[in-house]
Amino acid sequence: MTTIWRSSLLLLALLLAACSPDAPKFRSTDITGADFGRELALTGHDGKPRTLADFRGKLVVLFFGYTYCPDVCPTTLAEMAGVMKALGKDAERVQVLMVTVDPERDTREVLAQYVNALTMWLTLGTFVGYAVVYTVILKPLTPQNIVIGGAAGAMPPVLGWAAVTGDVTTEAMLLFLIIFAWTPPHFWSLALYRTEDYARAGVPMLPVTHGKDYTGLQVLLYTLILFGVSLLPYAVRMSGWPYLAAAVVLGLVYIGYAVRIYVACSERLARSCFRYSIVYLAALFAALLVDHYLAL
Repeated sequence: MTTIWRSSLLLLALLLAACSPDAPKFRSTDITGADFGRELALTGHDGKPRTLADFRGKLVVLFFGYTYCPDVCPTTLAEMAGVMKALGKDAERVQVLMVTVDPERDTREVLAQYVNALTMWLTLGTFVGYAVVYTVILKPLTPQNIVIGGAAGAMPPVLGWAAVTGDVTTEAMLLFLIIFAWTPPHFWSLALYRTEDYARAGVPMLPVTHGKDYTGLQVLLYTLILFGVSLLPYAVRMSGWPYLAAAVVLGLVYIGYAVRIYVACSERLARSCFRYSIVYLAALFAALLVDHYLAL
């Protein structure tokens, strides 16, 4: 009996020693100025060639592994996802890359499955929303087709944001709102000088069902809403003064077109407003991009 007790105490002591509270020390090597590891030329899960130049201006976290790894690879990916989420907005400046060491089994199709599921489901929802809800149901049914169906057309920034960060944040929804508010005045300007075409096709666009005067009022109202929404990125500190200045100037010009359409609409003016709406959205997002890199 004494031998058993001694053995048990020895085993307990060994277990307690193994549970030492001292954290293991992280050991690494500073490779600053090294001649190796300066370039990367591989193929991404989407089949496109990737180099380190694609991630210029970002901190790249690079590790090697394979999808069939039973322990360290999936846990590392999970840890990186947690770190990216904890970084919040600063996660935009970090890019996590996993290079597979098992290319035979880690095919493009297999690696593509590791792209976050959120993006996949959002993309599926966008496709159904546009191809079915908008095109098949709303477009021939109601003059509000553009307003409701515009949600599907405003999703691309959200999809891109989710693909990069794995999350849908306030900033992503602001980009969505800008396009969502832009869609009605954009398409109604087109409908104002293509009213007869829509009428012959049996599509109940707003100028067909409510007349051009009412449509002109809606163009003005939605343009004013768009102007307010376009200032929100600055209000939430997503952007700085360069974007704000661009948004104000571009928005005031757009409002000028909308006022003229409301007061004295003509096909020529509606066509000009439609063309400017395309320039407006491209310039607005370009300003946001320039503002982002000026802040780095």
